[in-house]
Amino acid sequence: MAKKRPVLIICAHNEDVVIGAGGTLANYSKKGKLFKTVIFSFGERAQPHIKPEIVIERRIKESLRCDKILGGSGIAYLGLKNRQFRTEIERKKVYSKLIELIKRENPSRIYTHMGDDSNPDHQAVNGVVMKLVSDGIIKCDVYGFETGNLFSWKYREAPMLVMDVSNTFATKITALKAHKSQQVQMPGWIAKLYLKSMIAGFNNHCRYAEVFYKLH
Repeated sequence: MAKKRPVLIICAHNEDVVIGAGGTLANYSKKGKLFKTVIFSFGERAQPHIKPEIVIERRIKESLRCDKILGGSGIAYLGLKNRQFRTEIERKKVYSKLIELIKRENPSRIYTHMGDDSNPDHQAVNGVVMKLVSDGIIKCDVYGFETGNLFSWKYREAPMLVMDVSNTFATKITALKAHKSQQVQMPGWIAKLYLKSMIAGFNNHCRYAEVFYKLH
């Protein structure tokens, strides 16, 4: 029997996967499709008043809980230092690790950050993914998601993939709330997700939707 090709999510921080694509991933899981996540950083600087090792342990537990709620098939952590991706990518040999992972998993589709994201860690992840595309390592479709902006000006002319997440939006919110260490940011995240998903849904004749831009 041929091995199922998973969908792969490549993101910077623990919560990015659910903010960017949580409803779509929960839909995949309901339909029996596999998805796996690669997270570049534990986000240890999210709570600067607590020792990094304690934050890392907490953040791993939260991300695994989130993955379980969404129905994921596991997470690979690359362990880069938060906000130091440019130097850490080379030091941690991230490019070669991703080549090995992509060859092993042979993903059917990849979701990652947009190139015009205002967060430098997100930009760095996009840069690595697009280098893998240009070097011929990634051959499947690659779609970008927004985590900070409501929409993308740079990619507004790119082909869009719209996913109706009306039936899984509640699951997305539950999964996001698993990140209990991010209580300060949580109300803003949730308000923005409702607004963005409702606008996308209105524009596409459903209650809630997630929009992705084709990068490759």
